[in-house]
Amino acid sequence: MNIHAMNLRRVHRRDTHDIVALDDVSLDVHPGEFVTVTGPSGSGKSTLLHLLGLIDNPTAGTLRIDDVDTASLSDDQRSEFRRRTFGFVFQSFLLLPGLAAWENVALAELLDGKSLRTQRARALALLDDVGLADRSDHPPHELSGGEQQRVAIARSLMTDPEVVFADEPTGALDQANSASILALLKGLTIDRRRSLVVVTHEPAIATSAGARIISLRDGRVADDPVPT
Repeated sequence: MNIHAMNLRRVHRRDTHDIVALDDVSLDVHPGEFVTVTGPSGSGKSTLLHLLGLIDNPTAGTLRIDDVDTASLSDDQRSEFRRRTFGFVFQSFLLLPGLAAWENVALAELLDGKSLRTQRARALALLDDVGLADRSDHPPHELSGGEQQRVAIARSLMTDPEVVFADEPTGALDQANSASILALLKGLTIDRRRSLVVVTHEPAIATSAGARIISLRDGRVADDPVPT
C-alpha cells in the first residue's frame, strides 16, 4: 500500500487565533517501509500520524492511499477504511481492565459478530507471536508495562492491516523495553511486507532499528532521507 501526502496542512482554531500544527508537509510511505517521525514536542509528529491514519482531516493538502483520494470518502467510509486497513498502537495501552489479554486482542472482531472460536484462536496466535502465549488469560493489571504494550501490538495486527501506525509506543517504557518493543513491531510488520510508521521522541532507538527517519520542526519537514 502506497501513501502519498502532498502539502498537508492542519490548523486548529483556539479562541480568536489559528494554531498551525502542520504546514505544507509532503511525503510518501511505500509498502513494507519502516518510517519513524521524530522532532521536539509540538513539532507536529502526532498530528501527521493522525492525518495519515485518517483519524483527523487536513485543513488543506492531498492525501492519497493507493488510488483513493481520501478527501472523497464520507465519515463512515473513512472509519471503515481506517478500521480494515490500518492498525494503531499508542503510548497509553488502552486495554480494557475487565478483559483478559486475548479478549482485548479479539474484542473488535468479536463485536463485529465474528466467530468466537475463530477469533480466539487468531488472538492466541498473535499473543504467541509477541511472546505472551502463557499470559493470554491474564487481565492488564497482572501484566507489566512491556507486556501490556505487546498485547496492544497483537491487537493492532488482528485485522491483518496494510499499515501499522504507532504513536510514541515506547514512551511509557524503560530503555530496554523500548528497544525490544520497536524491534518486535518491526519484525511483525516489515517481515510481512506491511508498512510501519512510528512517532517517537527517541531518535537513537529509531536509528538502531534501521528506520527511515523523518524529522519535523515547527510543523514542517526538516529532514527526510527519501529512499532511492
